[in-house]
Amino acid sequence: MFDVTSKNTFNKVTEWIESVYDNIDKSVNMVLIGNKVDLPREVSSTDAKKLAERYNIKYFETSAKENIGINESMIELISQVVNSKKQKEENDKIDITKPVESSSKCFC
Repeated sequence: MFDVTSKNTFNKVTEWIESVYDNIDKSVNMVLIGNKVDLPREVSSTDAKKLAERYNIKYFETSAKENIGINESMIELISQVVNSKKQKEENDKIDITKPVESSSKCFC
């Protein structure tokens, strides 16, 4: 999240995202949120969208004061988390109907 009224916060977004990728995982669920859209801006929607595209994440504009975009951005992030959890659970399933091939000649 960055403040659209502050170019400085927008300029730090890349650093924050890279830090997450370096320290956690590139598959982490993430959205980019530009907050305070009810005030005069220093960061354009176009610049923010380009940054979001660069990282293949969705971009939302919000105003906590005016209750703009809050629900939509949170629903998207929650959906991503739920879908990731479902995918992980699906990937972690073991198919007991398929024989396991072993390179070992041990029959114990």
